[in-house]
Amino acid sequence: MAATWESSLLDKAPGHFTNEVLPLIHGPTVTIRIEPPSREFIVSKDLLGKQSSYFAKMFDGKFFEGKTNGATLKVIEGVLSLRSFEMLLQWLYIGNITYYSEDAGARISALIELARLADMCAVHALEAATAKFIKDLILTTSDLARVGHKKNPNANTYALSSHNIQSATELPQGHEVRAVLAGASFEGYLLSKNHKFHALILENPQFRRDLICELEKGLKQAGPSTGYLVDPISGRSFHINAREVSELSQFINSDKLDAA
Repeated sequence: MAATWESSLLDKAPGHFTNEVLPLIHGPTVTIRIEPPSREFIVSKDLLGKQSSYFAKMFDGKFFEGKTNGATLKVIEGVLSLRSFEMLLQWLYIGNITYYSEDAGARISALIELARLADMCAVHALEAATAKFIKDLILTTSDLARVGHKKNPNANTYALSSHNIQSATELPQGHEVRAVLAGASFEGYLLSKNHKFHALILENPQFRRDLICELEKGLKQAGPSTGYLVDPISGRSFHINAREVSELSQFINSDKLDAA
């Protein structure tokens, strides 16, 4: 099974290997079983140890896993699944990801799950990568929300769901994936009274704080008197009037007072 899995992985992304990565595929191996559905993976021990302090500590020889070179990982909803573990291995081996679905929303859900698994396993290099993958998917789908030639203010949240937001806020504060999802709500929140996640902003203090952070950064970058803000997802500027700038500043300051 391990050979079949490795062959399948290599076939999906030819040309992605570098001289630095190739030697790590060989050498000592460890067996990791995902339960359920009792699927085993034989993986390069050196590769895991180099990319993940979690696995390096697990297999360093002091624990049962290190002495047997084997571990069983139990499925954790929203974090560890057969899908997210396979995606993690793909990224570790080839620096790329093969998606399970063509649907952008399903891809984003899978990437958030991957980000949470990477955080659990201390694969820190995946934080920026998953954030970029999600941002690219948001940009790809935002044009689908256009009405004629007019852009819908909620275009950047077209492929996002409330579940995506709630799952992402389980990541540590300041995580790049959280910032991307908050950034996707930036323009819609400012320009639409019927923002897609209006209720969620009120109900989820973590998401509210992420959004406040993005709004505050936007004000600082634009300057308080220009009236032009830059959408953190598309990079396009848009205008809000002086009254809206004042209300935004008050909103940010009031949230800081509430948090104090």
